[in-house]
Amino acid sequence: MFSGVVELAKAGVPVFQAAYGQANKESGVANRLDTKFNLGSMNKMFTAVAVAQLAERGQLSYEDPLSKFLPDFPDSDSAKKIKIKHLLSHTSA
Repeated sequence: MFSGVVELAKAGVPVFQAAYGQANKESGVANRLDTKFNLGSMNKMFTAVAVAQLAERGQLSYEDPLSKFLPDFPDSDSAKKIKIKHLLSHTSA
């Protein structure tokens, strides 16, 4: 019943890859290793976990301003006020 792609890696090197099920059930197109999936709001969760891991390692802080990572942001005043915590919580500075 699973429909998707599986990849297992060891030390960053793939050791198993397989595609299962259909990418489009209406047309019967099968999933492939390069099938693009629309994850929708799940991307927010993956991003939050990645940011939390970077914060845990001391590579960034929730208090870091956007300008630290995007120095050429078009609105430099806003980039100094917007912090990582604002981006994760969808709040304003």
